[in-house]
Amino acid sequence: MKVSSDVQRFLVRIGSSLIHYGAPAQRVEAFLEAIGGDLDIEGTYSATPTLLLMDLSQNGERAFRIARVRGFTINLQRLADLDRLANEVGRGDRTPAEGLSTLDDILKRPPRFSGLVCWLSFVLASASAACFFGGGVLELLLGGLGGGMLGFVATLGDRWQLNPRLLESLGAFVVA
Repeated sequence: MKVSSDVQRFLVRIGSSLIHYGAPAQRVEAFLEAIGGDLDIEGTYSATPTLLLMDLSQNGERAFRIARVRGFTINLQRLADLDRLANEVGRGDRTPAEGLSTLDDILKRPPRFSGLVCWLSFVLASASAACFFGGGVLELLLGGLGGGMLGFVATLGDRWQLNPRLLESLGAFVVA
């Protein structure tokens, strides 16, 4: 029996999505190994922040998959949803084909918080940090201003899907 194309696509998509949304490489590998085992797939997995390699085997038939992971962001809500979905597929509550459909729905959901709420969180966190470190009113205002500029860069970076490494440099430049 050949390794099902739905199973292959599901493992590639769930693994790539986990990497994209911030799961560490060693956890992605262990997670894929566990889910693959639940689906009666023997596999060797290698994950990096930009690449996912899979050598899948079932009943003597083998398949090799390579997936390039573009972009990187931390999204704990999506990670939790992806974990739940993978466990449902692994337990047999959903087929891999149903899992692919649900995965598309998870990835298409709008962000949990609006751009304004995210921007305000940068302002408040920065102003709070200035207060925490013993700053006065001026430091609080300057911290909030710096946080606001950094939040603006981060919000635009999410909207334009800029490389996170570029965002870090750009944010440091703008605030400095």
